[in-house]
Amino acid sequence: MHRLAIFARNHRAYIEEAVERAKVSPSEPITFRSSVRWTNAKKALDKQETLKIYLAAIGDAPVVTHEATLKILILDPKTGSHDTEAWLKSAPASTETEGLWEESDSAVKSLYVISNCKPVICKFPISRLLKASDGKPVSESYGYSYIPVLELQDGAELFSGPEELSPSQTYTEGTAKSVLVNAYERSPIARQACLAHYGLSCSVCQMNFEKQYGAIGHGFIQVHHLKPLSTIKAAYQVDPIADLRPVCPNCHAMLHRREPPYSIAELQAAFAKP
Repeated sequence: MHRLAIFARNHRAYIEEAVERAKVSPSEPITFRSSVRWTNAKKALDKQETLKIYLAAIGDAPVVTHEATLKILILDPKTGSHDTEAWLKSAPASTETEGLWEESDSAVKSLYVISNCKPVICKFPISRLLKASDGKPVSESYGYSYIPVLELQDGAELFSGPEELSPSQTYTEGTAKSVLVNAYERSPIARQACLAHYGLSCSVCQMNFEKQYGAIGHGFIQVHHLKPLSTIKAAYQVDPIADLRPVCPNCHAMLHRREPPYSIAELQAAFAKP
């Protein structure tokens, strides 16, 4: 099973306070409230022990700007048997004047406790996140408190299981865009489908980064286009199974040591096993 994560919106001031606390003590808990009952998140948290949480500020552009670790989730804190007072003390100071923790506030359906809040390395649109329910991108107009998503692997690149993908779905790639030089867009959903089918081991040398490096290597692999996008010069419908392969960076570089690139089979034949 692939790991789940949570996407949530929160006030920018609260997120920024969480970041400042994490700079002093990354593991220090900070508690937020939600008017939504995070039932599916609770089920996932019980299985995984921690969840990554992706944060976007309320009222800002639909862009993920921060991430944190979700450690504790309390459902129905007003009616349950939980001792919530200790967690309420770790709430952001900026919430104290807003009456968010009043006993009469029946709108509180969940308390969620996070730690290690920090800016993401590269901000990205919330549509890069895939909903755990159906594998489809989160809508940029999504405005609710939270939604379960698939945890991103390898920075902001995506990975999920095959059961979340529609076999009839097509993946458009190769649309040119101007940066400093001509580049070609690579569909993260196509990458996701490729890895779901082939796994995270290199197609040439069988290197698996998690097996080699442990948690540091979790989810890391590159994806090689058997049909180089730079030779196509136009958008085309990529078949993630027929057109893509997972490869480690070393083998990826070796595949491109000539033009056209070596085939997977050719590099496998040349690969000297230790």
